[in-house]
Amino acid sequence: MRVVKNVLIFLVLFLIIVGAYFGFVATLSMDRYQPTTVIDKWHATGAKEVSGFVEDYRSDFTKVSLWTTISVDKADVYYLVIPNFVAGGGYRVVVDDNLVGQIEKSKAAYVNSAPVTEIFPMKLIPGTHRIEIDLSYKYGYGFTTQPAFITDDSWNAYEYKYVNNFWHQGIFIADGAVMVMVGLLFIMLYFLTGRERKSYLLFGLAFIIVYVTTLRESVFYLPIDYFTMKKIRDVAMVVGATMFLQAMLMFIRGDLKPWFEKLLYVFYGLVVLSFLIPNYAGFQTFIKIMDIFMLLLYFYTSGYYIMLAEGVAERFILGGLAFMGLSYIFGILGALGVIHLILNPVAIGMLLAVVVSAIALLIDFSNVYRKAHEATQEALQSKKRCFVALNRQLWLLIVL
Repeated sequence: MRVVKNVLIFLVLFLIIVGAYFGFVATLSMDRYQPTTVIDKWHATGAKEVSGFVEDYRSDFTKVSLWTTISVDKADVYYLVIPNFVAGGGYRVVVDDNLVGQIEKSKAAYVNSAPVTEIFPMKLIPGTHRIEIDLSYKYGYGFTTQPAFITDDSWNAYEYKYVNNFWHQGIFIADGAVMVMVGLLFIMLYFLTGRERKSYLLFGLAFIIVYVTTLRESVFYLPIDYFTMKKIRDVAMVVGATMFLQAMLMFIRGDLKPWFEKLLYVFYGLVVLSFLIPNYAGFQTFIKIMDIFMLLLYFYTSGYYIMLAEGVAERFILGGLAFMGLSYIFGILGALGVIHLILNPVAIGMLLAVVVSAIALLIDFSNVYRKAHEATQEALQSKKRCFVALNRQLWLLIVL
């Protein structure tokens, strides 16, 4: 009965978060914003076509031009919407040989800010027009989520921009703030409980380490080159997310088997040492292998909770695991290239998992505090009883 109940809790919460995710994705549906033209293919230098993101590592910044043609049937102001376009060295948008806008990145070697949606207004007359994007890149270029589109409705264009930028930037800022505050709280609780609850410490460290992955979205133009920043983010995500799972296992078990704990620390060591990999493609391959290990650990942890979770706190953690499924399953499958995601599920899943896990830890801490308080009261009562008995003995001796 316990296992069936846990399976139902897990499945219901997992389906809720998956349904919510696709509901959020629906807010970015192209049809909702009624584009005049969707530009899903661009011609590129070298007579090739580009429709998404082109991963191409270069030792130095390289220039490339993308171009396409569109037709309009009325004279009006149109809005070219370019969502989440990656061009490490910046780019210029030229329409019929006229510059309509540009994204300057003077600190190109240190550009680590997340690609956001940009809008370029342009006055067009009926007929065919050529749109060109001149860019420079070092680690790849192109569209990471959805294709560019053109609309004559300014409201739809800017609504799309603000909604899209929230889901690709604002949510990470919220994630970071929550993770740091909750992380520091549980490190403090670890010391308040006399260092007996090691899972509190691991939860706190995991939350703060995962926070590092939000730096690109919340702090712009960090003085770190792109490849080094990518290493920091990817290593922090693998170490932090794995430590999150380790903390969950220790929360329900108390201690891990020595060989399993050593295996995890070897894993952490290997991931940290991946900083020494000088090759971009080699580092990418290594992280994908580590992602598979992390996914297996997630399934193991989820199965363990489904089999053994009983108390309220443990079932809250089970709920956190269900929410984390959005991050681990969808996020890792997306990173491995199995599925294409227009909205990053990691931020949503991790934020909800952190909140639910924090509630579980607070429930557990309240139980620890209550038991400690009861023990203290019992000790005081026992001391009081001893004191009364001693006084009685003294009075008997005096009387006799």
